[in-house]
Amino acid sequence: MLARLRPFTGAKMRLLTLITAIALLIAAVPARAGLIFADLDPVKGDSGTYSISEETAMGFEGTPVTAASTGSGQQTSEVVAVSRGGGTTVYVVLSAQTMKRTRTPSGSEDTSTSHSLEVCRATKRGLYLDKNISIEDGEDDSVDVGATLLEIRLPCAPGTSWGIGRLGFQDGFSLRPQATATAYETVKVPAGTFENCLKVIATCPSGIEGYLQQGDQRLEIVSGDLHAATWYYPRVGIVKEVVRSSLRLRPEGQVQMIPLRMDTMTTTELTTYKLGKP
Repeated sequence: MLARLRPFTGAKMRLLTLITAIALLIAAVPARAGLIFADLDPVKGDSGTYSISEETAMGFEGTPVTAASTGSGQQTSEVVAVSRGGGTTVYVVLSAQTMKRTRTPSGSEDTSTSHSLEVCRATKRGLYLDKNISIEDGEDDSVDVGATLLEIRLPCAPGTSWGIGRLGFQDGFSLRPQATATAYETVKVPAGTFENCLKVIATCPSGIEGYLQQGDQRLEIVSGDLHAATWYYPRVGIVKEVVRSSLRLRPEGQVQMIPLRMDTMTTTELTTYKLGKP
């Protein structure tokens, strides 16, 4: 799970992309069993297309919202290589995303395009992300995952909890998400209706640390919160994800300034998918 996501200023945040790419092939099983290693056998050619919608509102604390933006886009992900041996499956996922955003009250628009490569690993203990390489609009937007990230702990059923690890982003902030599988639910998306999806909730109990680099200005993160709900289905993987974030920002060193609040909600839904041949 984890997911590529910038819950703050848009496409650069890769949490949601990571989630989509890593979990593209997660298979769900009957509720009593949960997810196990045998359900996570990726096949070269497995792919999915997702629609993305994004809403952001900004304003200084104690005042009405003074600015907002809406965005829409599409993401595609495909397993392009698979290697098995010693009880471990290593696979590579390529993803591409395009987002168009409109800002109010200015009415300005911009479009961003990003591409990413993830090296993933499945074992009896879980799904791991070992490497992320991302380029957005020609610039390096890779996520530092350290030695590895534990995307999903196995076996996984409602009640299973785990620490994902530390994600470091190019803009200067970092996350340490904690995840919990909570329930099996029916989810309806453009690709169809999927029953018994495993729902996973990820949050950041320690908050969001660091700063955001916006052009020549560096914004300190006074406080930040993140909540991501993700639904997985057998063999298809992620069918829907809703990510909410809230940040309080101010220019670095200007402690007397009223913080700017930025709230973002991003919804990702499966539109089409294709399963490769074993």
